[in-house]
Amino acid sequence: MYGARDVEYTVCALVELPNSILCAIIGLVGLLNFFNAMMTGILSRRHEFAVLQAVGMTNRQLKTMLIYEGLFYAMSSVAAAFILSLAVGPLAGKMLGSMFWFFEYRFTILPVLLTIPVFLLLGWLIPCMMYDNAAKCSVVEQLRDAQ
Repeated sequence: MYGARDVEYTVCALVELPNSILCAIIGLVGLLNFFNAMMTGILSRRHEFAVLQAVGMTNRQLKTMLIYEGLFYAMSSVAAAFILSLAVGPLAGKMLGSMFWFFEYRFTILPVLLTIPVFLLLGWLIPCMMYDNAAKCSVVEQLRDAQ
């Protein structure tokens, strides 16, 4: 009737779908966390940025500084995730392999490579949007609002 291969395929399919959905949700939460951390960092330092502009920093310099900071934060996040996946992945894979007979650990670099452009885009786009929003006010208004 049903062979061992059919049962194995069914069990793997039943486990794979919820795991894929869970990974997608965790990935989305990670992206939202990145977005929130970038926005919070920029918003909490609005007064500092206004002071820097008051003493001579140009709008272009401020925007460039924010973009570099965003790109640094994005690449730091990707590097930390890559290093943690290299360190924790084999250990978790060995543990799960001993618990579930159908589990086989394989490290794939493709998800990391796919997240790099997304994080770089966010690291560039978020500071640009936040700066454009803040640049609508004059330096005096920014200093007054920050107090």
